[in-house]
Amino acid sequence: MYSEKGIFRRMEIKKLVFLLTFILIFPIIIPNLHAKEQQKKASVPLSPTGHEARGNQWLFVIGINAYTEWPLLSTAVNDARAFKDVLLRRYFFDEHHLIELYDKKATRKNILGKLRLLARKAGPDDSIVIFYAGHGSLDSVTKESCWIPVEGGIEDTSAWVTNHDIRSYLKIDAIAAKHILLISDACFSGDFFKGLSGELPEATDKVIKLAFQMASRQAMTSGGLEPVHDKGLSSENSIFAHFLVKALEENSKPFLIPSDFFPGIKDAVVEHAEQLPIFGPLRGMGELEGGEMVFFLKQYGDVDEKVKGRQFASEHLEKPEKQEKMAEEKKMTEIESFKDYPKINLRSIYRKMSVRHAQAMPHIAIHEKTDWGFYGFGTIPHDYKLKSINGGKVVIDHTTELMWHQSGSGSNLNYKEATKLLDELNKEGYAGYHDWRLPTLEEAVSLLEPEKQNDLYINEVFDKEQSSIWTGDQYTPVIAWRVDFDSGSVSWGNYGNFGGNYIRPVRRVQGNEKSR
Repeated sequence: MYSEKGIFRRMEIKKLVFLLTFILIFPIIIPNLHAKEQQKKASVPLSPTGHEARGNQWLFVIGINAYTEWPLLSTAVNDARAFKDVLLRRYFFDEHHLIELYDKKATRKNILGKLRLLARKAGPDDSIVIFYAGHGSLDSVTKESCWIPVEGGIEDTSAWVTNHDIRSYLKIDAIAAKHILLISDACFSGDFFKGLSGELPEATDKVIKLAFQMASRQAMTSGGLEPVHDKGLSSENSIFAHFLVKALEENSKPFLIPSDFFPGIKDAVVEHAEQLPIFGPLRGMGELEGGEMVFFLKQYGDVDEKVKGRQFASEHLEKPEKQEKMAEEKKMTEIESFKDYPKINLRSIYRKMSVRHAQAMPHIAIHEKTDWGFYGFGTIPHDYKLKSINGGKVVIDHTTELMWHQSGSGSNLNYKEATKLLDELNKEGYAGYHDWRLPTLEEAVSLLEPEKQNDLYINEVFDKEQSSIWTGDQYTPVIAWRVDFDSGSVSWGNYGNFGGNYIRPVRRVQGNEKSR
């Protein structure tokens, strides 16, 4: 038998070995984990308008080969995965906004469930691409086109996903995304969506810019009211998927819209198969403006230099493990050089915002969502400079080209008191300026830091008295959005005496002031 003393001694030795091992590997593991987490962050591309693209790019792919009752397909899953791979590799899509359903997981319940998830998660500035490869059919009773989920019967249509099912989710008041492009590689797809009549416009810079700015709901199908080919030029992909992926793979344009690459796909498919692909807007989806989905290229080639510069700067800032090895003088030189790259423009016009709108804002990292807002922090690499102008202390951020009041109000104010104080500030001309205003929620959230400085989640260059501030954005006509630097949270407060906050006025730096 082992003695009690010997057992405890061995336990102590094991604890000591574990402690020593932990001490040795901790400095290696934690920085590596942090570095990998930083590398996961997707860079933000410039939009065709020259500003940073707002919102997220969602990708929902469905591929079904192994049906329970319908004939097996050979390329559908490969088609979906090939489409997914080219978008993740060459365009601004990421795994954090990717939804995949293959074979046995592609049930009616899961397909509709994921559409419902998009309705909850997607924000008003987001874009969504939905790709389906599998069997399609025409209901003999309702004469309606349908997708066939993995468990769908041949005679029993109760598990089919109908045209009506899909369209009800894609309406602007169901999924709030700005752009949705639906691509269906299935038989009888053409009955789902009505195509464009006439020629598609040439994809000039002006057309692409307008297409990006206006909302859209579009569809691209592999055929009309006829069966389509499962196998194509190879055993791996259908004819339609082959030329779709090829177009995305060979593209070298920084901004690509469907109306630009669809004609080439259509011509190639018609040449190799007896099917006619269709592309056009989805009708009856709400108040849309005729825009298009824009694919942002990551692999630049001969892309515009400003786009390359913005990407270089963003990627360089997101590699802290390299920056830690730099000498302080070299780091300062590089920080100064970043001013030559395109700036980050934050929304400066007030708007009414729901909780979902707030959670979908760009340039934030959210670690907890709530019914009233979220906890998180801004992700912009600020370049703050504290200055005294005409006797007034201000903080200039060269990244966003905003000038902030360094301290703000000295006490909590209700909204009416806050706006009155702002009027007095402009009448007085603080720091020589008369255009001070409350920040938008987007501007205020950008100030949130991931770690506390001087007991608040805001850079220590600012006065630490203002623990929470009002914004000019509304939640309802009597409630405004606020940012709390004490807790790192974003929420809303009543205009009245309840929930008073400080103010930190802001203004945009004008062209003739940037050299100061």
